[in-house]
Amino acid sequence: ELVEAIKEPSTWLYVFGCFSIYSFQVSISYFTPYFSSVLGTTVAFAGVVAVFRQYGLRIISAPVGGSLGDKWGSTAKVIRLSMLILTALVVVVLILPKSTPLAVLVAIVFILGLLGTMNISLQASISGDAMVPPKHMGVAVGLTSLVSADLFQETMFGSWLDKYGNQGYTYIWIYTICMTLFCALIMTLMIRRRAKLTAQNAADAE
Repeated sequence: ELVEAIKEPSTWLYVFGCFSIYSFQVSISYFTPYFSSVLGTTVAFAGVVAVFRQYGLRIISAPVGGSLGDKWGSTAKVIRLSMLILTALVVVVLILPKSTPLAVLVAIVFILGLLGTMNISLQASISGDAMVPPKHMGVAVGLTSLVSADLFQETMFGSWLDKYGNQGYTYIWIYTICMTLFCALIMTLMIRRRAKLTAQNAADAE
């Protein structure tokens, strides 16, 4: 059964979907030092923004994301749209001049946090879109714990900042863009595979 679960495509769709969703949350946490190191804000200000972004916005984002998932019949569709919006916002962060008002950057970070916390809140529910068989969920969750951004991402980001200084943030945001696009791709594969298998099951039942 373990081998069967590992060979099942739905297992890996779930694993890489969760990986990319969590990876974005790791990336966005680097806005806290970015605010103080690059934008020159106080550490206290950056900390307040970080706490509100990470926890305060979830009060709004979690139920909104869940209701959209129920309405659309797919949380993967909600996350895919969210990731495409996040991609555009991180691109904006990359191209904004240093003279950009702090209020504009804070607003962008809050939107990033709103969508990011929504995705994290919906993360576990993508097993339905991935069509992970209930008997394989234990393996899928176990693999998700092993294939984690915590294994390398913060070390990688730290090495970039040590080596390149504030320029390292540019590489962090480029990596983040790649990860949001990767997540959107995984969600698309889930949606298409679910539609295909649902149609096959309906045909078999007839």
